[in-house]
Amino acid sequence: MQNLPRQIRRQSASQDRPPPAWTLLTGLAVAGAYFFAARLSLALLTKSDGVAVFWPAAGIAAGTLIALGPRVRLAVALGVAVASVSASLLSDRNFAAAVIFALCNAGEALLVARLIKRQFGEDFRLESRA
Repeated sequence: MQNLPRQIRRQSASQDRPPPAWTLLTGLAVAGAYFFAARLSLALLTKSDGVAVFWPAAGIAAGTLIALGPRVRLAVALGVAVASVSASLLSDRNFAAAVIFALCNAGEALLVARLIKRQFGEDFRLESRA
């Protein structure tokens, strides 16, 4: 009887996980969208500093995490990392810089998701509950 709450949490956690194929497709979709948004942003680098004027790809990653929840964190982080490295290497950055930017970009999306979870709770949804 004492293990009942733990068993219930374990069952609900396993039921909340999306199928692996859906998670893979989510990661691939995020990677594709992030790649094209990153290429757009890298095309708009300022000539003097080499800094992107804006980075819409971050909104794609954060928005996906907000909309789909914490169950897809790993898929989104991997998709962001792969897309970020690919886009950076295609824009004449070296491999070390590409990996560092990829880690920062994936960390940024995870940080935003964590802050939203902390502020609004695990069950945060964008739709209204009126």
